[in-house]
Amino acid sequence: GKVWYLVAGYLLSALSSALFALASTPWMLYVVQFIRGLSWAMISPVWDSFFTLYVDRKRATVEWGYYEGGWSIAMGLGSAAGGILLAFAPFHVLFTLSFFLNVLAALAVFLYRREFL
Repeated sequence: GKVWYLVAGYLLSALSSALFALASTPWMLYVVQFIRGLSWAMISPVWDSFFTLYVDRKRATVEWGYYEGGWSIAMGLGSAAGGILLAFAPFHVLFTLSFFLNVLAALAVFLYRREFL
């Protein structure tokens, strides 16, 4: 079900990180970015569906606001951290780190899959 779809999304995202490190032409970047977008099209709705299970119906608007705001802050901080890393290391280091973080996320979802059900 949803858990396997989420794991597959994270693994596809990891694959796209590895492919970014190998991309050498503009068309390859377009293909890899398509794969990355596909992976997040798999990941995002599943997380939203899990979050919906735990929302207090009386405070749904506020809780969704916190969730989306937290997500946006995390994306901003992650982007800033990536930019700082790039000031000191080449691109392949960033893509390698992204690969391992996505594999770690897939592994965490797999290991704790019963918690999501």
